[in-house]
Amino acid sequence: MESTAFLTEARELLGKIEKVVEDERLKRQLEKAENKLDYVVKNLKYDNIDLAKLVRDKASEVYSKISSTRTRELPKEAVDELKRLIKWCGLAVYDFTDKINDVKRAYRAFIWGMIIFFILGGSFNQPFAISALLLALPAIMAMSFLKKRRVTGYILALTTIPLPLVIFVNIVFYSVYALTNPSELSNTASQLGMGVAEFTILLSLVLIGGLAGLILLTYAVATLYKTRDAYI
Repeated sequence: MESTAFLTEARELLGKIEKVVEDERLKRQLEKAENKLDYVVKNLKYDNIDLAKLVRDKASEVYSKISSTRTRELPKEAVDELKRLIKWCGLAVYDFTDKINDVKRAYRAFIWGMIIFFILGGSFNQPFAISALLLALPAIMAMSFLKKRRVTGYILALTTIPLPLVIFVNIVFYSVYALTNPSELSNTASQLGMGVAEFTILLSLVLIGGLAGLILLTYAVATLYKTRDAYI
């Protein structure tokens, strides 16, 4: 694939930049960026020539600026450009390899987990319904921005997930308690004007939904963190 040549050149330029830079923190970041480009070159699946050329050109531009700097300490502008290049190298892992599938799975897990939360939280009791209502807008915004791989969506998703997780845990614990406690089951069914058998089926479905939501959002959090470099 033609992208490989451009990305290999970018990797070589990063190595040259690392030799010029004296800041140890930047050196470590550059080393990680080099490793990421090595991974991309070895595992390239999507041939995006324009993007690969853009990364190479950016690496060349940054190298020219830094190598021509006379002072011992890099100018802030050069450091900012270097950090932007390092960020691009992190993004390349998801733009060129099948690692993008992890991003897609996290997105789907978040969406389905939140859908279950809105259904169960909105109908379980009033405090949970209010929580679902308050989280509706940020959750929808998170879904929109995550789809575009924007860091805003990443932050919003991680901000909105904790409360639904707590609510799912409460739903699961109550469902188990009620299903294993005949008096609670009978009293609650009576209050809702339902038969015990009918309420048992309903509560079993709520339990399954609560467990599914808990698993989905836990997976979403873990995978979002794992793929944090995928977001711009």
